[in-house]
Amino acid sequence: MEHFTPNHFDGPEAIVPAPLLQFLQHFGTAQSTDETWGHLRQLSAAFGLGQVAYFQSVSSLDDPAEQPQDWRIVTTATQACHDRLAHSPMALKLAASDPNGVKMTPTFLHVRDPLVSDATHRRQMAMLQELDMTTAFAIPVISGDAFDKAVMVFGSHMHPDEFMSQIERFGCSLHIAAMASHARYVSLYKQEFVLRTRLTDKQSELIRLVGMGLLDKQIAHQLGISFSAVRQRLAAVQQKTGARNRAHLAAMAMRIDLTADALMANPQMAAG
Repeated sequence: MEHFTPNHFDGPEAIVPAPLLQFLQHFGTAQSTDETWGHLRQLSAAFGLGQVAYFQSVSSLDDPAEQPQDWRIVTTATQACHDRLAHSPMALKLAASDPNGVKMTPTFLHVRDPLVSDATHRRQMAMLQELDMTTAFAIPVISGDAFDKAVMVFGSHMHPDEFMSQIERFGCSLHIAAMASHARYVSLYKQEFVLRTRLTDKQSELIRLVGMGLLDKQIAHQLGISFSAVRQRLAAVQQKTGARNRAHLAAMAMRIDLTADALMANPQMAAG
């Protein structure tokens, strides 16, 4: 297998691997989640790790049941792998140290950790098989709030010794890329939410007003429509977004940046 050998440069390139520098220069201009994912895959491949998977904690943005212990497959190296994992409860458990969540520390999935249970190790090995990897490094990332928890898995079919050598060389770069990609992906995902749910400008404005805490009568006055029209629009918006109730819709308004984060908008509260 051909391995990536970084070139020697002056300036920043002398201490930052060339693929990582190129990644950081380009991924910030990504205009879609697909583009962001593409940049990460290219970086991983440049380091000799052709298999990548991205798992994300189910958030109130997408799941009416809102069960943070559940996970969804965001994307993988191939569509076939994605389709297979989408129906795999085993893969969705990831490298959990407890059944209700992912152990939020970097983990070598192919290594038998004496501190973890046999059941956890079996889950890790089963997930490797379903990801079509023989060696893998799982990196947990959090961006923003607790609902933005995710895990990036970089893997290959390398011999374990060869894989560990690559991680020693490029593990820090992968960690930086994972954190940056997740933050960018989540940001763009929020922007795309309006397009995915096909919200109109009026419906987005309605969500914003709900997020600001306005009551139906106040919203009716603000929009110049009847009270019953507000109720009808709210019902339509909840059906489109999957919001269960008004509180859920208000939380959604903040998560898709239609309203400001109340904590961040009040410096004194944040500092206290």
